[in-house]
Amino acid sequence: MCCRSSAISSRVTRRFFPTCTSTTDPSISSETGTTLAIGGGIELNEGLVARELAPAHVVVVASPAYMADKPMPAHPAELDGFDGIARRSVSSGRIFGWKLQNAVGEQCLVRHRTPMILDDPEAMAAAAMHGSGIALVPMPHAARWLQEGKLVRLLPGWFSDLGVISLYYPSKKLLPPKTRVFVDFVVDAFRERRLKTRFDSR
Repeated sequence: MCCRSSAISSRVTRRFFPTCTSTTDPSISSETGTTLAIGGGIELNEGLVARELAPAHVVVVASPAYMADKPMPAHPAELDGFDGIARRSVSSGRIFGWKLQNAVGEQCLVRHRTPMILDDPEAMAAAAMHGSGIALVPMPHAARWLQEGKLVRLLPGWFSDLGVISLYYPSKKLLPPKTRVFVDFVVDAFRERRLKTRFDSR
């Protein structure tokens, strides 16, 4: 069983499933050849099942130190005077824009200064904690630091919606027993640890 990890799934696995230390289990792979993935935005081809785990929300965060001498913004339009940690696509090199929405459906394109560009949300969260600016970070990368007070959320109620975090696996009628155990383990862990609620930024 080879678990292909996105940036989101890498954070989810390390933080919430510490016993899963590798993306590949050779003993299972050699027996079944089954591939699984935890992440979002994976095209659902024929023969692939997606088990929804949690919303894929992205929120604006900063360190308490960075915000110490700044007023808390009340609207996304007020972020234009902040230093922003932008994210570049690894595959295309394109810099992602910031488009936020709220619960009533209002949307806003965010403009900010861009002194730093990174290609990994984990690095973006770390840079934000070090006071380099504000960052738009997926909740799996932000939840722990928000809980511990190392990051603060700006604009509660505003977020970027990337769909859902799902567990993907082949839609075989008879999954190998080890694969089925792993699927059940992940689904149960998300439920028991209330990760769906923790990753929901609304």
